[in-house]
Amino acid sequence: MKTRIIGLLFVSIALFGGVSSAHHSFFAVYDGQNTVTVKGTVTQFRMVNPHAMMLLDVTDTDGSEQSWTVEFDGRLHLSRAGWSRDTFKIGEVLEVTGNPAHSGSDMMFFNQSVDANGAVIRRPRLELEDSIEEQRRQRRAQRDAQN
Repeated sequence: MKTRIIGLLFVSIALFGGVSSAHHSFFAVYDGQNTVTVKGTVTQFRMVNPHAMMLLDVTDTDGSEQSWTVEFDGRLHLSRAGWSRDTFKIGEVLEVTGNPAHSGSDMMFFNQSVDANGAVIRRPRLELEDSIEEQRRQRRAQRDAQN
């Protein structure tokens, strides 16, 4: 009986494990190895689940206008980092950098923005990773100083 339950568990994981990870797979939609930067005007910013979204009107070098969709982390993660629905304002001009969509569409996953005054807003996860790496460097330097 125990063997049957374990076998059923493995079959369930094999059948349904991919469904869950496919929904949350960043790399299925976005190119994690490359970034793109566009400059445009915010037309919409929504702190919603499952991911916050921004629409950015971008004028290309040839004068044509595209509407870029910028996807963010979930509202809960952003709220914990101090973001609100007023973090980006309608009509604000931003330079936004993010990971482009594999499809080549006018879509990216947010990494950072710079406003007209030079103020930078970074993705909270990137801020956390930088902080952790800095802590590791400091601990390594302390260990090296003790030896």
